Amino acid sequence: MDDFNILDNDNVKIKTNYVIAVTMLAVGVLMLVSIKTNMAYVFIAAGILLLYVATAKRHDREKELSKIRDMNAFRAELERAIKFYGLGLMITEGYAIVVRPSLKIYAFDGMAKFEVGVAEGKEKALFLTDNVGSRHRIARTVTGDGNQSDFDDAYRIVKSKFAR
Repeated sequence: MDDFNILDNDNVKIKTNYVIAVTMLAVGVLMLVSIKTNMAYVFIAAGILLLYVATAKRHDREKELSKIRDMNAFRAELERAIKFYGLGLMITEGYAIVVRPSLKIYAFDGMAKFEVGVAEGKEKALFLTDNVGSRHRIARTVTGDGNQSDFDDAYRIVKSKFAR
């Protein structure tokens, strides 16, 4: 179940990116001071860029987590009640949690409906539509990617949430 601890895993990744960024900046500054090479600017620029990306990711993560009213109950649900994990999507009793490419959390009780979109017979996408009409793609598959069965499982679980 530790593989599913997205909150802690995501936090570790962000901290690792900060460590790498600061290391790159330090190496760049040391190179600039000691051997005066142009490669120092590459390290400094890459460090600054990675620092910016890590900060933006942390901000987006905190914004998503702020949607959760009771974090302890949410963590408990993640630990005990994962109904589906695949396609970059995790489904629990009360939430659809998109973990790739970035963390997005959708509470089923805030959603009006779900839909499946099909594009040219090659791609299928599963959407949740919130109470104000915004559509949110939570999963997708394309013909031949080997994920059709996972997509169908996710569809059945989400469908059961709206059958009540």
